[in-house]
Amino acid sequence: MRSLLFLLLALPQSDAAAVRKVMEQYVAAWLAGDSAAVMRRLTPDSVLVPGDKKPYVGAEALRNYWWPPNAPKFTLDRFDSTIDEISGGGDWAFVRGTQVIEWTSGEERWRTRGNYMTVLKRTEEGWKIATQMAASGGNERVK
Repeated sequence: MRSLLFLLLALPQSDAAAVRKVMEQYVAAWLAGDSAAVMRRLTPDSVLVPGDKKPYVGAEALRNYWWPPNAPKFTLDRFDSTIDEISGGGDWAFVRGTQVIEWTSGEERWRTRGNYMTVLKRTEEGWKIATQMAASGGNERVK
């Protein structure tokens, strides 16, 4: 059942389209290997809750989680995501869907898949990702 607050503050179609565009730009930045573009899609205090791990809070924590210093280089090979729902109201929106992500690290290729929920906040620079949560079945080797 939808929260009464979200029913009263329906997200206008123009905002839903802008949120969808941010999500598409986020995926494109990952696939392009452009860490700066990925980070520009986030609020400075963005939170990442990756499945069963502890939350990472703030841009620096996320950057270090995704691109740890001295870690081997990796390539994102696939980032397929669905957008099954966009909703919200006022200065907040959420996106819900599924994702499949594959990457190569060294000589090994890996995959994770599952559900995600992303909360976006309207800022002076436009919509930005404030919180991300993903649930996956764990990483699996791709043969």
